[in-house]
This record gives sequence, structure tokens and C-alpha cells, in this order.
Amino acid sequence: MAVDTYGPRSEPQFVAGGAPAIDVDPTAVGAHVALMGNHVIGTTMQRNANVIPNAGAKAVWDGLLWSDTTDGYTYKRIGGAWVRQLEDTGWVPLSYAANWSDFNAGYPSLAIRRKNGLTMLSGMGKTTAGSGVGTLITTVPVGFRISRQEVRVTIGAGGACSLEIFADGSVKAGPGGVYATWTSLSGVSWNADN
Repeated sequence: MAVDTYGPRSEPQFVAGGAPAIDVDPTAVGAHVALMGNHVIGTTMQRNANVIPNAGAKAVWDGLLWSDTTDGYTYKRIGGAWVRQLEDTGWVPLSYAANWSDFNAGYPSLAIRRKNGLTMLSGMGKTTAGSGVGTLITTVPVGFRISRQEVRVTIGAGGACSLEIFADGSVKAGPGGVYATWTSLSGVSWNADN
């Protein structure tokens, strides 16, 4: 049985007297469900075009979810506009700057996570050279960065210490420096301004 027409959401429609029989073509319905569901995966360019990729330029509709492969966010179509939804990058490994490394295998390695707009660090590092103010510890990738320079308090081998987070992604030893033996980056967080 052939599809007679397609509805506003690209759904196959079967009408009496159209196709050879009124019976629904399960292959056409299955293909539509596999293609569409209510969650589409595509690029930012495809999303901004407001059509479903690979579906004959069918228009999008309110309630549709879109996983954007360009920026990694999920969007929902609400009131004719795309609204970014909750997101979680999961923990992403992050590299230390020169002379810095993980404290030891019993502690978490340096990692970063963005969950619903909040960037979080995890890890405990040590350095073999330089722990004074301005010493670079790591650089945060685009998408996790802060919009302006801020200071965060953390803990190290000798007590409280601070980190400075910069808009260019650099995380440095803050006022008073950090502890070379070990400095915790776990629990340090800020609002990510993309």
C-alpha cells in the first residue's frame, strides 16, 4: 500500500479510495517513526532552516526536540522559537599546564563538566615548579569559560588557597598562590557564559 499524502509533521496519511486499499502500510509508518519520533538530530544550520533534515523539507513544529550536533545542546520548539534545554556534558578530561600533574592515582584526574550552564572542575593537582600568584594550572576550553575574571577559594596541602579563572580560559594560582604539594580543584565552579 502506498502513502497517499503526508501531514503537517511529515506523517504518512492513508485515505479511503486513494491507495490500493485502506490498510496502512506498516513499512511507511515504521520508516516515519524511525526518522521522526519527536526528537531530531542535526546541525545548527539545519535547525535554523526550520525544516526536518532528509524529510523532503518538511517544516518543524512546536514540541519538537532537536539535538544539535554543532553546539552539543538540545533545543525544544516552543511558540515558534528554539529554546535551549537542560544539558550535561559529563566529565571531560582536561590537561594540566606545564609542570602540573595529577596528585596521585588515588585521587580524581583533572576533568571539567558543564551541567545546565554551571561549569565544574574535578581533580587534585601538584606542581614541580612554580605555585605563586599567576602560575598557569590549566586552560578551560571554549563553551566552559567564564565571561569575566573571578577568584575561587579552594584547599591545598597547607590550607586555604585561591584560583583565578579568566575569560580566555586560563585557570591560575590566585592571590597568595596555591600549594605545590597538592591543590584541590574539585568543587571549583562558575556559570559558563557561552
